[in-house]
Amino acid sequence: MSASVIRLESVDSTNLYVRKGLLDNTLSGRGVVVSRIQTEGYGRAGRAWHSDNALGLWATLYFATGGLKVHEMVSAVSKAVSRTLASRGVPARVKFPNDLVVGQRKICGILAETFPQGALAGVGVNLNQSPSDFPEEIRETATSFLIEKGEPWPVDDFLERFLAECGDLETFSREK
Repeated sequence: MSASVIRLESVDSTNLYVRKGLLDNTLSGRGVVVSRIQTEGYGRAGRAWHSDNALGLWATLYFATGGLKVHEMVSAVSKAVSRTLASRGVPARVKFPNDLVVGQRKICGILAETFPQGALAGVGVNLNQSPSDFPEEIRETATSFLIEKGEPWPVDDFLERFLAECGDLETFSREK
């Protein structure tokens, strides 16, 4: 991988961390920020993303360059997550505009943004949650790798495989 990886123990949101870093020029080039815990993870329309635990991948890819389009980023990241999950036998499909589902249950959400200073794509993948780890209001609509396969997937191992599926992060938004 030809990008930097920033690992955090806890952050409000990896997307907010990256947006601030791109806007104030403390982040440059391309890379990924990963946090074990997000205290204020969010999805589209400000919906909460339950990531206040170390059971999933909570990460944001970033690019301190212009020219990337949101729909291309979401498509490329969705395909990379889907291929990563399929490599271990979990067939996830894209549910427009920014989710991945197994059957009818959500396993991943992606939130991308572009602005003059760069672009980012936040990724939340449910990996090691059991049903009781999800808030009651989403237990019937959420799933995880553990629920689907009956075995855990270490977050760092998933991240490594996912980044390999992204390929060269400089050009990852091209269709594969």
